[in-house]
Amino acid sequence: MRLSNGSFEPARGSNVARGSGVNSIALKIFLLLLIVPFLSPQTSARDYTLEEATANITIYPEGAVHVEESVSYTFDGDYNYVYRMIRTSTEESIRNIKGYCSDDACKFRVERISEGYRLIGDLPEHTPENLTFYVSYDHYGAVKVHDDVSEFRRQWGEEWEKPLGNLKVNITFPLKNDSEILYWTHPAGYTQEENLNHNVLNLKTEEIPSSYDYKVRVVFPKIESPDSSSVQIDNEKNLEKILAEEKEYRQKELKLEGLYDITLYFLFFVLVIPVFIYLIYGRELKTGLEEKTGYEGETNSEEKTNSEGKTNPEEKTDHEMETNSEEGAGHEKETGHEDRSDHESKTDYKRKIRLIEIYKRKPDEDFRPAVVNAIMKGRLGIPTIDGFTATFMDLANRGYISLRNSGPEEADSSNISGSEPEDFMIELNHEMCPEIKGKYYEIEGKHPEVRGSKSELKESELIDFEKDILKLLNDHSSERKISWREFRKELEGTEEFYKFIMSWGKKVRKHSEIDRFFQSTGSTYMNLFSRAILASAIVYYIALSGYFPSSEFPGVSKVNTLTSLIGIWGFIMTKNSEIFVKVFGRWTSEGKLYYELWGNFREYITDQSALKNCPPESVKIWDSYLVYAASLGVAKQAFRNMSLIVPFEKLEESSFRPISYHYYDHSVHGFENACSSPNQGVDGTERSSKSSSFKERGDGPE
Repeated sequence: MRLSNGSFEPARGSNVARGSGVNSIALKIFLLLLIVPFLSPQTSARDYTLEEATANITIYPEGAVHVEESVSYTFDGDYNYVYRMIRTSTEESIRNIKGYCSDDACKFRVERISEGYRLIGDLPEHTPENLTFYVSYDHYGAVKVHDDVSEFRRQWGEEWEKPLGNLKVNITFPLKNDSEILYWTHPAGYTQEENLNHNVLNLKTEEIPSSYDYKVRVVFPKIESPDSSSVQIDNEKNLEKILAEEKEYRQKELKLEGLYDITLYFLFFVLVIPVFIYLIYGRELKTGLEEKTGYEGETNSEEKTNSEGKTNPEEKTDHEMETNSEEGAGHEKETGHEDRSDHESKTDYKRKIRLIEIYKRKPDEDFRPAVVNAIMKGRLGIPTIDGFTATFMDLANRGYISLRNSGPEEADSSNISGSEPEDFMIELNHEMCPEIKGKYYEIEGKHPEVRGSKSELKESELIDFEKDILKLLNDHSSERKISWREFRKELEGTEEFYKFIMSWGKKVRKHSEIDRFFQSTGSTYMNLFSRAILASAIVYYIALSGYFPSSEFPGVSKVNTLTSLIGIWGFIMTKNSEIFVKVFGRWTSEGKLYYELWGNFREYITDQSALKNCPPESVKIWDSYLVYAASLGVAKQAFRNMSLIVPFEKLEESSFRPISYHYYDHSVHGFENACSSPNQGVDGTERSSKSSSFKERGDGPE
């Protein structure tokens, strides 16, 4: 039970009647919002500070308590009144109440309220800058007399809206000496000075934050023949109970100090663990580009061929090494004596040989555009929307669908008003897709010319996620044709397309073999770690706040601050786990090579000067490059470069002429198509294999 509680608080605004309802409060807020814009800066910017407070308390022999209190203010602006609210229980009362302000700056009055009493000092029209408010009264029932000791409690600050600079407390007891007085302050950390001189307890605090309590609890010898009108009488022995409570409180304070140190160390641990995860699982491996592979290996082999046209047997070419690897694999199958690790290393080497082909500006078509997008730009093998676009373009390039400009009658039939430059018609090839059986297309017919060759088209040439896009196009087409704008309008923002993309992305991931290229162990550990940290911080914060109430243990705010930082860090890492995938994961040696080679291709297809000096051999190869440019997210740059390099009349040969036409720069009438070999051009003629090859470096073509 709180024996006394109050606040040295200035009241802002006019003194309105109490007991107003919700509607009245809402009306006041509405009126205030209307008035605030018209207030002058001087009126709206008012403020005050609580400089210091004093409390001189005398406990009489019969148990009544005389209190003299003061609080000093500094005002910036005008206020109506200051007040001190004293809470009393049904067993308490105050009498002989007096009050005044320094320099007679206020008129004192007392207001009876349900919680107790409000001692008010009405201020003049112009509030003084500095003012001290004094009150005095006799408090009956403030002392509780047990069967073994007397007890007195007092607290300040619960309702202060501003920090208090300091509080000075002097308590005089009805004793001749201090040997029988026990006292405790809560929290002890606020107490700056304390001494017990004879029968007087002197306390001084440091700054007390707003809305925090400062409590004093004193036990002294039992008052003989207590008067029930002056004190509260309790016929139980409570000294042992009081000592146990204070001991428990002190132990909790010590625990809180220990928890602060532990939390600080844990914060350090939380910040250091990601560094270890990165060092162990996130640091990139060497790519192996220093090995004699690709064009560099081919050149070195030529230089090391003797005058008789034979290669030095001790320094074999890449082709010979690959052949030997295949022979070795066959020998292993026959004999079964070759070590498995040797076989795996040879298999990895052959994969690298295939990847080196990307250096020659010939995208490896064994890797579908959506798969390249999933590995290069996606999240752990899940493609982005660029992968969908690239697959759509790939189907057009391979002849499964055709793209052409819309005719006037087709624009009218699309039910879309107006026309946009990027609109075009999509047609499903009748020969390529004669019918739909079940979920996927049964493919028949011939593949169109690609790089000057023809090949039989089999159903196996389309994989599941490519068939899905064809089926999607067929489901939304009329007579196997649809305009791009209409197709996009039917799908954009729909739940159908969202579900399709989610399912489609999972199918692409199965084909990406992401684990072969990227080790996500570190990212997985980091994601689990950040989630655990976030959950632990939340549980820890709730447990601390419940076990250490901030009103009694203000030191808990420091621990909660550290806990909040840990929780915020865990939340950020969990929320942005996709961003940190490649930070805490790493490419395998093959994956790093794969990444750098496709990165070189991206640089080449977006480098206008490199394309002018050494362009693709034909428009068909341009089309293949555009497909992979789309998968890498640089389709616009590639189309613009194509428009600057390929003559306008040659664009008619492109599968993407309705698209590329809109990127064509009609102000460009020609260009210098020069490469290191004179036998080259965009008309499909051959050029030197060396001139169409990348130099084996990670910084792009030369």
